[in-house]
Amino acid sequence: MGVKMKRKKFELEEEIIDYGKILFLRNSVEKSPLCLLKEVSIKNKEDAIGRALRIIHDIFRELFLLKVDFKNIEPAHGLGHMVRDYLHAINLFQTGNYEPKSIFVGMIAGALHDIGCILIHRYDEKNRAVRHAEIGALLIQDILDNLNVNDSEKKLIAYAIAAHTHYINTEKIECRDGVKRTRYSYVDMVNQKPFELVYFPRWVDRLDCNGPAFVARHYLTLVKNHEDFEGDRFHKINSFLERMKPFSREKTGHPTMLSHLDMFASSQNNKNIYGKYDYGFMIQVRNFHKILMERTINLVLSGKGKYDYDEDELINTWTIFLQQNIEPTESGKNGSLILEKKFRKLNKNVKKIWANGFIETMIQYIKWSDYHLRLSEKWSQEWFEIPYYCKDIRKVMILNKNSQNFIDNKIKILRKED
Repeated sequence: MGVKMKRKKFELEEEIIDYGKILFLRNSVEKSPLCLLKEVSIKNKEDAIGRALRIIHDIFRELFLLKVDFKNIEPAHGLGHMVRDYLHAINLFQTGNYEPKSIFVGMIAGALHDIGCILIHRYDEKNRAVRHAEIGALLIQDILDNLNVNDSEKKLIAYAIAAHTHYINTEKIECRDGVKRTRYSYVDMVNQKPFELVYFPRWVDRLDCNGPAFVARHYLTLVKNHEDFEGDRFHKINSFLERMKPFSREKTGHPTMLSHLDMFASSQNNKNIYGKYDYGFMIQVRNFHKILMERTINLVLSGKGKYDYDEDELINTWTIFLQQNIEPTESGKNGSLILEKKFRKLNKNVKKIWANGFIETMIQYIKWSDYHLRLSEKWSQEWFEIPYYCKDIRKVMILNKNSQNFIDNKIKILRKED
């Protein structure tokens, strides 16, 4: 399954080849990570951010030459997710005070950590030892051969992308070719300290698994049956009706959309293994996103009808929000229309509870958008463009006028009642 790059073409190879490439990459980094870090050619934070952005933009140009598009990636891991990863990576490291060489590697890897989803379906990984993270690492490693990076930088960027999924345990996997392979945890501690360039892409990843956009993003994954990794193992996601029950996992006996959101929200702290080494500005952004998402979780869990609404108007507004802000691609459009039909078939009470949850999510999304727009006031104008793929990321971030008017009306009514 690996990646064989040619100018203007890419193709998958067998997993046995790719697995060998990943083992080689791991060995080359893990035997002397700090020596490689010393070779990263960065002077200071400003240099790190500026050079990282130039390379990110160059990578997108190379992807365009390879005829890569994002229109058919499954919803939730396409262009919308990429835009938010790009946004979060810049805002996190421009505002936060972190080590410059690690910023350089972590920012590139953070913005591009899910690029492997153009080659491997995100929810088709159970029988793979080489998953979207590893494929993305190999893809970017090959692209970097054409760009102005040294060998140490190339290895570290690829490694940081491969390690972003943060699997904790060693796992024996029976792969699709019948071969059993072992997936080992990536090295993220060096000399008993966090290896920050590995943690930084994980931070960026977690920021779009936490917050109002994640409510809508996870909803989009319910378009079709799949298997997702939750907690300690893969779970089958087969029934939209069961998944949309507005209850906790303890009550239903199986994961629900609400329990999935709560699992991510409850992990956003320094007592959890995933957030254990968060510090500085990451804690501030993480906590802000968590507060916004918990407002939806708590409203749905309460079962209260906080907002009055016309069902058709609400469904239309939510569908447009999914299409324009969460996943502005062909797969996002098609997925949102499929979900619209599924949602209309839910029973009246469940629809009412989640309709209120959707309104709350869009209200909190506006707060998320405003927050990150304020941070982006420091950006250079060219940073707002992702070459060939998004002329201005603010068009993805900001609600369209009709959706904004719908939300403003709900807030005004609520204030009058208060």
